[in-house]
Amino acid sequence: MSEIQDSLAKGERIRFTTGIHPTASLQFPIWTLVLTGSVLVLAIIMKEEPRYEGDKGASLFPYWMLTIMATIVTVIWSYARHAGTEYAITNKRVILSRGIFNTQMDEIRLAKIEGVSIRQGMFEYGCVVVSGTGGKTTELPGIPNPKKFRMILEERISALEEQVKNTEPEMARA
Repeated sequence: MSEIQDSLAKGERIRFTTGIHPTASLQFPIWTLVLTGSVLVLAIIMKEEPRYEGDKGASLFPYWMLTIMATIVTVIWSYARHAGTEYAITNKRVILSRGIFNTQMDEIRLAKIEGVSIRQGMFEYGCVVVSGTGGKTTELPGIPNPKKFRMILEERISALEEQVKNTEPEMARA
């Protein structure tokens, strides 16, 4: 939150924040475990029989290590992705902050948003795609309850449009 909090302009306030859903973070390690585990099972099935007495056949150690190391690496990577990603809706913009050591921030001003769409599977998370003027699109993957995120975003856009409508007559009188 500190990266987003530090990037706020004067008078800008955070209205809603969220991160990546834990299930979305575990998807990659689970697939890695399934694939490397399949290689391990295949190695067990195709294991060489001992050729002579005292021969132990081919070792399964490299396959076990492949499975364990690949799973550990993907779990660490997924945790870093989960811990280092945050989404925020403020009264002026939508902000995406990624990274732990090297932070990358992407934003779209609420006044420049033309459309918001959702891609959601059977789990409780999905991807919110925010389309802005000039063809800019920002994808916010792994959002828990993307319908709620879109609803809050559309409320903020409507509030901004209402605020602009209310200030236009005052400017015309001046």
